[in-house]
Amino acid sequence: MAVVIPRPLGLERARYYDADQLRQVPHPERVTVILNPIARGLDRAWREVKRIAERSRWPEPDYVTTTIEEPGSTQATRAVEAGADLVIVAGGDGTVRAVADGMAGTGVPLGILPVGTGNIFARNLQLPAEAPRAARIALTGPVAELDLGEARFRIGDVWSVEHSFLVLAGLGHDAATVSSTREDLKRHLGWIAYAEAGLRHAGRRPTAMTLALDDNPPEEVEAWSILAGNCPTVRMGVHVFHDARLDDGILNPLVVSVRNPLGWLPVAAKGILAFPQQVAGLRYEQAERLRIRPGKPMPFQLDGEVFGPVDEVAITIRHRVLSVRVPGREVP
Repeated sequence: MAVVIPRPLGLERARYYDADQLRQVPHPERVTVILNPIARGLDRAWREVKRIAERSRWPEPDYVTTTIEEPGSTQATRAVEAGADLVIVAGGDGTVRAVADGMAGTGVPLGILPVGTGNIFARNLQLPAEAPRAARIALTGPVAELDLGEARFRIGDVWSVEHSFLVLAGLGHDAATVSSTREDLKRHLGWIAYAEAGLRHAGRRPTAMTLALDDNPPEEVEAWSILAGNCPTVRMGVHVFHDARLDDGILNPLVVSVRNPLGWLPVAAKGILAFPQQVAGLRYEQAERLRIRPGKPMPFQLDGEVFGPVDEVAITIRHRVLSVRVPGREVP
């Protein structure tokens, strides 16, 4: 039996980027497709790309696969250096994030085939799950210039390299929830696995953190988690960051300070039904940069990839550095 999450009210035609700024680009001369070999639905998506290219009498696309050691960024960089004027990624959020990291700032369009699990970024772009239209958009859709989040974290005295994110960064019990999600449940139940993990962590108490936004002085907060959103919709189709836009150069920090399980009921209603009204336990901000230091080391996540526990994080946004194919006037 399929479980359906209701679509947030009033979002059927929402665009989370400036649709008036979309640009058409020439038909690609050299296409490279970066494939996650274990993604579900990969074969059909790849066949559709080849079919459309053949029908349009374009050169046959090249393809490379990701590996554990090289999840996509290196392949994207190599493709652009080799002359690709369109790179298409076929995979879930982790693969898309890695490829986006390699594509940022190149000006080369990125097409997305959402064939993995989650596909949260693709859903924010309203990319279809159906392989035929997803392939048409990836090959011929108009291009939007979108933002890319970046974050570093400190463990002890050592700072990490920059890590990119597309949807959100989060420090605290939210990241712990992602980390504790059971892999067997994810394989069999999809988003329900995250709900099960969320219920186990809902009773955790907020903890002391220090938060600094832009050039403002640091402040002490009690938070269950602190998030920084670049997209409105997150896991399970929940609409969290109502003011988020993918191309405005602004992050949307959210301090979550829910103190008991019952406090999550209005939060859940707000997210699932996309109510714009404020509810207790949620404090929204806007900033270009934020720095968070937890009172004790806590897990940190970027688009579902968990790091740490960490002692401090620094998060920022790169404005319109990612060229992405989106729905529009793609070839029929």
